[in-house]
Amino acid sequence: MAKILYTGMFRFPDGDAGAARVLGIGKALRDAGHEVFFAGGEASERAEDCIGSNTYQYQGFPYRSMQETVSANRSPIGRFHHFIGQGNRTLEWIATNREFSPDMIISYHGTAAFLTKLKSYCQSNRIALASDNTEWQNAFQLPGGVLGPPYWSQELRQRRVMPKIGNVIAISSYLRNYFKKRKCNVVQVPPLVDLEEAKWNWGNATEKVQQLDSLRLVYAGSPGRKDSISSILSGIADARQHGLDVTVDFLGPSELELASAVGSDLQRFSNLDEAVRCFGRIPQSLIPFELSKRDATILVRPDMRYAHAGFPTKVVESLASGLPVFTNRTSDIDAYVQDGKDAVLLNDATAMSVVGAIYKWFGWSSEQRDSMRRSARCTARELFDYRSHVDGLNAFVVNCLKHLGGDW
Repeated sequence: MAKILYTGMFRFPDGDAGAARVLGIGKALRDAGHEVFFAGGEASERAEDCIGSNTYQYQGFPYRSMQETVSANRSPIGRFHHFIGQGNRTLEWIATNREFSPDMIISYHGTAAFLTKLKSYCQSNRIALASDNTEWQNAFQLPGGVLGPPYWSQELRQRRVMPKIGNVIAISSYLRNYFKKRKCNVVQVPPLVDLEEAKWNWGNATEKVQQLDSLRLVYAGSPGRKDSISSILSGIADARQHGLDVTVDFLGPSELELASAVGSDLQRFSNLDEAVRCFGRIPQSLIPFELSKRDATILVRPDMRYAHAGFPTKVVESLASGLPVFTNRTSDIDAYVQDGKDAVLLNDATAMSVVGAIYKWFGWSSEQRDSMRRSARCTARELFDYRSHVDGLNAFVVNCLKHLGGDW
């Protein structure tokens, strides 16, 4: 058994997709016999997780908040200074804490500077180090674009620092293949869920009665600069003009945020008022319940590096909730879902492909749609439940620890 510290820029225990990912991997490592301690970037621990004497646990995992996340109200200069010093609190805590003495540290991303310092610390203290890598963003997604420090930090991290660390948990085959070519010890792990958690089992979601003459789509999450919201709305507008009853609900973005995501295209969708609803942010624990009220989720991303390097958590949440997903072929989508079985696959990220997928859906019987909901849940259990990844992650950790000697 190894003692593993999992740290990085996630908001533990349920503040973002990163927190959901590390929790799933943590459960797999715990089932393999390892002890896991989380040190996330959230501002503070939750009062309800206190078990006494300034000690906090969530689902049996001890954790400590490193207060590394950026406050939204910081000025650009404040954000820059924060970026430069990102990870310093975590490094200080690792070096001085008496709560947890790890055999191995897993860092969920981190700046090139932070990972370089962490690598040096681990080498000096005979601690194995691995990086959990879930994205490789394009320049336009980062502050300052190609001239900004975040872009150059990312490029240095991916191309120089992580190959020197040598141990990588990769979310996609794109990242797995990239780091394998650089002689790294790599394990590929998609976003994970725990289907035994209550939130995924609130009721019989897979037996929702399908309405043949309507389609209720849902998008859950923050569009940011990743998803092609304009294509989704354009496709729905075109389908409705041809007499199809299609609507889409947005769980996460406000109306203002949705307008920002479509930008100059906003006026084109002025006739969609009754077909588009925004519900704002919803607690993570309620997402499966809200998803299950609809017929399918929808996610469209352009054919760009970031879309292939990452893997959408939204797809996994949809399948775990018993919903088929409308999506185009990016990342490893083809390796996990099948058109007409648990997904409606689009040819590309255009509005025309969205329309074609909607027509396809209306051509299927209620029996096939019901079957797709059941298949979606089965796919989630087979491929994305953390229990399916216990052996692979354990083998990865054993490889990471080999240089330390001993019996792991």
